[in-house]
Amino acid sequence: APNAMSSGNPRGSVSLTVFDGQDGTMRPCSRIGRGTLAPAGLSAHARFGAALDVAQNESDEGVGRLLAVGAPGADSAGGSRAGLVRLYRIGWVMDGGPIPLTELLDFSPAAGSDGAAFGASVALRADGLQLAIGAPFASDEGGPSFAGAVYVYGAEDGEWTLQFALAPPRPSVAATFGHALAWVGGTLVVGAPGDGEVAPGAGRVYGIVGEGPERGTFSWEVAAPAKASAAAGMRFGESLAAVGPGAVAVSGFGRGVVEVLAVPSSGEPIHQTLLQGNPAEGFGLGLAATEGRLLVAAPFAQGPGGESSAGRVDTFARRGDAWVLERADYSAHPSASGEFGVALDAFTAASGSTHVLVGEPGSHAACPRASNCAAGAAFLF
Repeated sequence: APNAMSSGNPRGSVSLTVFDGQDGTMRPCSRIGRGTLAPAGLSAHARFGAALDVAQNESDEGVGRLLAVGAPGADSAGGSRAGLVRLYRIGWVMDGGPIPLTELLDFSPAAGSDGAAFGASVALRADGLQLAIGAPFASDEGGPSFAGAVYVYGAEDGEWTLQFALAPPRPSVAATFGHALAWVGGTLVVGAPGDGEVAPGAGRVYGIVGEGPERGTFSWEVAAPAKASAAAGMRFGESLAAVGPGAVAVSGFGRGVVEVLAVPSSGEPIHQTLLQGNPAEGFGLGLAATEGRLLVAAPFAQGPGGESSAGRVDTFARRGDAWVLERADYSAHPSASGEFGVALDAFTAASGSTHVLVGEPGSHAACPRASNCAAGAAFLF
């Protein structure tokens, strides 16, 4: 909840919940959580919780989980509104009571990074040994504004250090390199949806070697989906989602397209499929995936009762080399401007079943009947 009030100012917060869903019926997430992370010591408008990621991690303390929380509006060692990312270790969650968390350290960009929005995106590698952080509003001195940057940290011998920092190879105004991040094996995929080299706001996606002696080098870049021309306002790279261990889904929501690319350990990515939807619905603004399932949000779609911008989530299933629409889901309480799907994630439970977590920030479901507020809600199915 990046705009949550704390000490009289909007600093943000993160709510912690353990899910135990057993069926595929959508239902609101329990408001009986297991704790709240407060933005201790952070400045007003820090937007703590604007980006989150969790990964399994093995350390001297055994196998556990890491939680990275972005606060892209925070004042930090990098400067005013430079941004910050706070890393936590998550303790045993199955017992009752608050989830135990240990604050490990804060990451911040280099000095002179005023307004860089470091922490607007975060991505932990699946094994928790590397953390990528986007700073999409970063600008080199004398360079174009909001070209963007990405920082990658690694855990070696129990210590986290900066392994490499990257700017786009051809910086341009408002490219926002680092707006979206995803790890596909040892490859870091970076979206720069504002890149305008081909056409204004057409976007671009980069593949970067994340490990080994060549880590930090660019290995490929894609400026437009196969079978679709790079068009102004496409914003290719707006959202990314790793699809299993060897593929990534890339959104060009400005033109209502989502491309799935196979990402080999070396060489160029390979086009697998292109999904097309209605750009007016925001098709592709949110993406999530598990093995064999790809979820695409259309948060501005009409609701089942005609509610404007109520939102929808489409689930596609892999059928050989194709992806087929399997189901379309709406909020359990559709409301105008609910934007169901603008935040989206999927995970596989210990039982092997897939669950989807959908944010609906404009939901009125939790509001008192007499008021017209947008308290927000999250749904699990």
